[in-house]
Amino acid sequence: MLEMQSKQSELAQARQLLAKMKELQNKAGDDDCTEMPADMAQWLDNHGVDYDRTGNDLRHNKNEWNINIEHLNAWIQNYNSSIELDMLQIQSLMNKRNQSLEMASNIMKKSTEAKEAILRNI
Repeated sequence: MLEMQSKQSELAQARQLLAKMKELQNKAGDDDCTEMPADMAQWLDNHGVDYDRTGNDLRHNKNEWNINIEHLNAWIQNYNSSIELDMLQIQSLMNKRNQSLEMASNIMKKSTEAKEAILRNI
């Protein structure tokens, strides 16, 4: 569960970065550039998200920002899929737990019924 919370936090950060990228893209023109914040580049590097490295700097025009946005969107979609798979696994484990508890309850009930039948016969 802690891992799920951590993943949700990572996803929230990614969505915030996506909003910031779109804001920076709107400020940039076709020829004008805006600077990618260093912490944004660091986050992208840490999470394996590719981004435009044209010019070997963090300055991006509208088209370069579009590439960055596409890469981050793809990462978000993949991460969402990962979270959904984790949720399915948790659901499966909960179903197995419930089945085990139901089986234990049935065994205890049958045991009690058998003991009561023995006592009635005595």
